Amino acid sequence: MHYEMMTVTPELAQRWLEAKNTRNRNISWRKVDAYANDMQSGRWHATHQNAIAFYKDGNLADGQHRLSAIVKSSVSVEFMVWFGLDDKAAYGIDAHKMRATQDQIKIAGGSEWITKDIVACARAMMVKEKQIRLVTPQQITEFCEKHKDAIVFSHLNLPKTVSVSAPVRAAVAAAFYYEDRDLLSDWCSIIASGVGAIPLSKTVLVLRERIIRDNLGGGGTVARQALNKMAMRSIQAYCAGQVISRIVEPKERIYEIPA
Repeated sequence: MHYEMMTVTPELAQRWLEAKNTRNRNISWRKVDAYANDMQSGRWHATHQNAIAFYKDGNLADGQHRLSAIVKSSVSVEFMVWFGLDDKAAYGIDAHKMRATQDQIKIAGGSEWITKDIVACARAMMVKEKQIRLVTPQQITEFCEKHKDAIVFSHLNLPKTVSVSAPVRAAVAAAFYYEDRDLLSDWCSIIASGVGAIPLSKTVLVLRERIIRDNLGGGGTVARQALNKMAMRSIQAYCAGQVISRIVEPKERIYEIPA
């Protein structure tokens, strides 16, 4: 088994994928998109683990997502390319524990304030309607630093409770750019505690009751997107002084994150 440092061009990556990628797992195009985005934006970093590898018979052992990202991004990337792996090496490829995103950020010298809950909030803010894409730790770090004031406001005003999850925090962070901060803080207090002045607090409590009853914070991606939009609707009504007795999911997000 030996390796060479090689500049892998889109053309070479395409040839390898077409001729040598004959026995591999199903490809994740979300991961390919994330890698390609990093390559195009200069965020891609070579490491000892970001290698390309081939078995003794010449078939691709590791790297189909990286090669596909090179093709998609049209960017040439330098890789350590290994040749001559034994077939049994497949037992060890991608079989180890991944580092959590917040750990990757911290170990890379990123911001200490970006915790697990901050990452979850950022992901909920970054997701696009009907476009579930994978985001990399570097993209999350850049997003968090750009929107730090909004995210920190959300976390300081929303203690972790049964009625508070990442989609709710993301809604507050988005509303930070549009609504009165004092009113937004009041909304946070009511959704977290279940206590507020009547009758306006009903606008918040109707959402809180539904979150707890239907376990909306613990649902899948679609349910969490719905919760995010319903939280935005509740915030909008509360800040406008509008009492609502029924919460309905809006068709679109009410608050868009500034570019």
